[in-house]
Amino acid sequence: MEVGLRVVRGPDWQWGDQDDGEGHVGTIVEIGRQGSRTSPEKTVIVQWDSGSRTNYRVGHQGKYDLRIFDNSTIEFSGVRHSNVICDNCKKRGIQGVRWKCTKCFDFDLCTHCYMADKHDLTHQFMRFETSTSQGYLVTKRSGSVKITAKGIFSGATVIRGPDWEWQNQDGGPGKTGKVIDMRGWDRESFFSVASIEWSTTGISNVYRIGHKGKIDVKYVHEADGGCYYRDHLIVLGAPNDPFSIEPSGLNACNSSLSTKAIEMVNENDDASQGIMNIKSLQNGENSDHRIKNLKKQNSQPEICSMFSVGDKVKIDVSLETFRQMQEGHGGWNQKMADLIGKTGVIHRVTDKGDVRVQFDTPENRWTIYPALLTKISTGFVLGDYVRVNNDEETVKNMQKGHGEWSEKMRMILGKICKIINIYADGDLRISYNGVAFTVNSACCSIVTKPQADIHNTIAYHNMEEATLRLQIESQLKDMTDDNTKIFNPESIDQLVREAAHGNLQAVKDIITKNPNLIDQKSSCKTAIQVSSHQGHVDIVKFLIQSKANLEIVDSEGDTALHFSCFGNQPDITELLLQKNANINSINKNGCTGLHVAVNKQHINCVRVLLKYKCDVNIQDSYGDTALHDIISKEITKESKIIIDMLLATPSINLSLRNKRGFNILQYASLKGNDIAVEKLISYSPQLVDTKKDDGFSAFHLAALNGHKEVIKCLIESRADKEVLNNRRQTPLLLSVAQLHPSIIELLVDKKANVNAVDEDGDSCLHLALNDKLANLDPSAQIPNPSTKFTNADTDLKDCNNMLMIAQNMPSEFSNNIRLIIATYLIQNGAKIVKNKHQISPLDYLTDQKMVAFIQQNFLALETPDTLVAEICKLCDEEPRTVTFMPCQHKIVCLQCSIRMKKCVECNVPIKEKLNGNGSSINSNKDEFNELLDKIRYLEEAQTCSICMERKKDTAFQCGHIVCNLCSIPLKTCHICREKIIFVVYFVIIKKIRSNSILIVTSD
Repeated sequence: MEVGLRVVRGPDWQWGDQDDGEGHVGTIVEIGRQGSRTSPEKTVIVQWDSGSRTNYRVGHQGKYDLRIFDNSTIEFSGVRHSNVICDNCKKRGIQGVRWKCTKCFDFDLCTHCYMADKHDLTHQFMRFETSTSQGYLVTKRSGSVKITAKGIFSGATVIRGPDWEWQNQDGGPGKTGKVIDMRGWDRESFFSVASIEWSTTGISNVYRIGHKGKIDVKYVHEADGGCYYRDHLIVLGAPNDPFSIEPSGLNACNSSLSTKAIEMVNENDDASQGIMNIKSLQNGENSDHRIKNLKKQNSQPEICSMFSVGDKVKIDVSLETFRQMQEGHGGWNQKMADLIGKTGVIHRVTDKGDVRVQFDTPENRWTIYPALLTKISTGFVLGDYVRVNNDEETVKNMQKGHGEWSEKMRMILGKICKIINIYADGDLRISYNGVAFTVNSACCSIVTKPQADIHNTIAYHNMEEATLRLQIESQLKDMTDDNTKIFNPESIDQLVREAAHGNLQAVKDIITKNPNLIDQKSSCKTAIQVSSHQGHVDIVKFLIQSKANLEIVDSEGDTALHFSCFGNQPDITELLLQKNANINSINKNGCTGLHVAVNKQHINCVRVLLKYKCDVNIQDSYGDTALHDIISKEITKESKIIIDMLLATPSINLSLRNKRGFNILQYASLKGNDIAVEKLISYSPQLVDTKKDDGFSAFHLAALNGHKEVIKCLIESRADKEVLNNRRQTPLLLSVAQLHPSIIELLVDKKANVNAVDEDGDSCLHLALNDKLANLDPSAQIPNPSTKFTNADTDLKDCNNMLMIAQNMPSEFSNNIRLIIATYLIQNGAKIVKNKHQISPLDYLTDQKMVAFIQQNFLALETPDTLVAEICKLCDEEPRTVTFMPCQHKIVCLQCSIRMKKCVECNVPIKEKLNGNGSSINSNKDEFNELLDKIRYLEEAQTCSICMERKKDTAFQCGHIVCNLCSIPLKTCHICREKIIFVVYFVIIKKIRSNSILIVTSD
């Protein structure tokens, strides 16, 4: 065993979410040894990508906590199969585990292609952990449990971790970087380091993720690393593990912990020889001497314990192998060629160890050599969610004899469906969006959590309601059409059938004879549940009178009230509530009847529930209220009515957040529901500028996702256009980063600041010209901006100004949406400045013609006419030196800014004023006010106290002073009433070096 192995949780895991949840990846950093207190023998210490670190059992006490996710990260020559080419990606020298198809000649896959469902999912593969290890047969991928790997992979956000020793390349503790890709460390190991670019410093380098057992970083936001088949991975430390602590314990027959070795050896042969022989056979080396040799070794085999009478089996080998292996084991008949690929049932096991298999009818029985058979174990249960194979040709072939192929089945390829029936031959009846299909179980794989495709409870309920209807229909059909089954008149199946059909008298007869059946279930549903869904009021009344339990739940946790809401039966909903049914009962997904009725847009059911005072603030398992749910639906007449009904409820709490952190208004902005946004603001205007934990407001979310009508509503509601998130991004910055031209034009037209910068100093021009920027908000579903680089005519159809720019640009640039946006921003005052990393927007352009074009546009604006704009907008004399915050407009001089409380450009209240060097003017407020008082005093001292307009220039003998014009009619002093005898006129004469005053007197 080596340090550096990448691992996931194993079969005996019992440690909760120490790994951050199933599928999360870690690295072995230390191997236990005898006498160690922290990690004894047969244990290892794992450093999880999330940052936690502890030890786990790899054979200690007979327990195995881990599986090997990737063995290519260790310094061990066996993790490369030098002369083997992956037949899908064509890479020579498969790194890590090699997977070899047992049905196709010389067909190999690397782990990446194998886990990505390349090649036929119904073919079994041999797993070769190293270039020298023996092969182990794993089960078919079709029907196997598949899990998404999560951790430090391409796209993850990381910070420095436990083994960091690279000074401040990351910018310091806590600074984040983004994983660009995973790669090898020279030729020593593969996929053992990550290329990371740090957001603060801009430095890009490689860091250890398993190389020599070192982990330099840990994630703050995980990334998906593709999927893996859980039970196909090596169980670390198990006897069949080539990386086991005790390699000498290798035993091919003891492999039940992860995969099954080929069980076809007799008591005189060792397992390895049997495996190597079958390996040679599967490699296509079908020469006669190999067949004879293999048969000689297995002439008197033991009866394999893996087969029992009644087991379903299938022949999955080539025709030639089938024919040759049958010699001496029942012989060969030409008709047996038709058995390949068919499903049969084991009738008995012969004394010689061969297996008697029945196909289709009792007359169609054959003796088969057991090594040729594959045991079919579907593992499917009624109600399971399954994903259908996404390869059309594969599904077409599999459907032959299993319901056959229809063109409608294209809609379910790759989709998650629910099992509503399992037939005796193993075929499945599945539903998708209300449509049912019969499929070969080999086409389906179990999905442990439907959330992989179901984003929230809305989609869940759409699937659930359709499934419920199909189950009831299927149940009715089975009970009606199955002539081989004779129902007891008092059986629960008949009761539920009659209740679903609305046969009141039959229901009464059954309940009267056997009242104990009233709450019994058929296919997980009671009589009152199906009758509530179907709308049979008289039957529901009778069942209630007969003391039926209104709170009993089906397999999904739904009560009769849920069923009535699913079926849009408001009369039954009200009847149940009148009989004290729990109005706020929740199912397994945390949904109340209100959630169901709202999602299905059953207005009358919603009205009844609100009438009986249901709790409108209950949140489901996703944290969504009923209002969250209806807001994300398509805008229809029904959805508008339901929104009004919910908002009119006095107890509604509009500030509740779901588990993704969105309150109602933010969620409406995210979904682009402008009708809901307008209504919500009218009900609760204080929500307009509220922020999520990441600082995103409704304005940010609408701008990020390109919802123009929502932005118009927010602007009309005086939402802050310059609101900042935690990364100091404004809505305009986000709309530029996502290349939403119509949003950009709208915001710029409304005087949004085109020179705002984020925490990295990136301006709108940086974001417009940098096509490598990633998604700015992991919670929003938006496209990668780097892909939006094509047809300007389509993108600019609602943008008159940008369209005009595009039409006047050289033809080679006219479709470059980034260049068009940058030109538009420059024409509206955007400056070419460097960010905190001293990168100019022009540095992102590799085409010098583009650089020249941008510079030409920028210089064209730097004319005398433009320079006038740098003069104070009020006095038109002094230069603009004061910047207003938060709007960042710089439009006036210091003197004119003194009395301003709001920005005259955008009418936003001024919270702070910055002078030319960036310091706050408000910090010197006391000193400033003192100077202002002095100026006011000096002005008053020199102004005539009579006219209050002209300066004082005439003095009386009493010493009081007025202006000349006001002194002429005066006979007595206007202040002391003393008779004026003479006056003195002041004349100010300015000289170059000094000032002198000439006093002229007159009688």
